[in-house]
Amino acid sequence: MDILTLELFDVTVSGALREISRAVDDHPELPLRILLGGDEMLHHNILRFLERHGRAPRLRTEGGHWRIDAAGLPSGQPGSGHPGFARPVAAIPWAGLPESATPYPGSGLPGSGHPGSGLPGSGHPGSGLPGSGLPGSGHPASPPLPAPAPAAPPPPPARLPILLTRSALGQGGAGRRGLLGILRELDPGVPWLCLALDAVELLEDPQAVRLLEDLRKRGIEVRVSRESQLFPTGDGAFELMEDSQWQRLAGRGEIIVL
Repeated sequence: MDILTLELFDVTVSGALREISRAVDDHPELPLRILLGGDEMLHHNILRFLERHGRAPRLRTEGGHWRIDAAGLPSGQPGSGHPGFARPVAAIPWAGLPESATPYPGSGLPGSGHPGSGLPGSGHPGSGLPGSGLPGSGHPASPPLPAPAPAAPPPPPARLPILLTRSALGQGGAGRRGLLGILRELDPGVPWLCLALDAVELLEDPQAVRLLEDLRKRGIEVRVSRESQLFPTGDGAFELMEDSQWQRLAGRGEIIVL
């Protein structure tokens, strides 16, 4: 007599039960051998499923995996009555169940020491995998998971401080007007602005001073290089900054130099 062999590695419980149901319905008279991994939940549900169909399953280890052997039904006895789902993987000569095989605890078989889990007279109704939708599970099939929400866009990068080293972008009035235009349009996200070297000449220009004071009102701190300051700026003078600070930032590329 042949034996039906199923290899059920890397499968869900519900998927494994569907394949076993197809195999036992197509060939109810043949013994069944199932090779599978070490998932205890998978073992438990397969054994209960086979018990409810009178297959007397036995669980044992074999090499690096587990094996469940189940006897076939006597000739002429009806099968499980479930529609088929999958075909057996292979058929090998049947040598009978090994004498050393131990009944699975809770199977209700002689020697297991536990009542059955769904066999007639055991007092315990059978139960399939919760949410699997199989007969006896007591639960409807699980609904599909909702699609994940789209990830929020990353925040914009932080603005770098600015070191201004010139009082004009070029020769003549156009160069001075271009530089003042930059100060007028400076982004409020800029943390601070430092005047150094030739840029301290802007402190002599009333229009430039008004723009710098307006920057302070908008939350942009205005600083002046200590070594570049040639004269006091009087009342409301801007904060002095040690040159080593902006030099260190410039060396690390953490400041915009104009």
